[in-house]
Amino acid sequence: MNEVLSDRKNKGNVTYRIVVSEDATRLFIELEKLMKVRSKEADKNN
Repeated sequence: MNEVLSDRKNKGNVTYRIVVSEDATRLFIELEKLMKVRSKEADKNN
């Protein structure tokens, strides 16, 4: 499998990760949405 593109884009507290790869006959697109989680306990300590 040959990786064509791998990139990350940030929009606020959300990160999108996209990976495009191909083999002899097919194209694969993987899209992952990563969200930053803020701990409420950390806010209480500050």
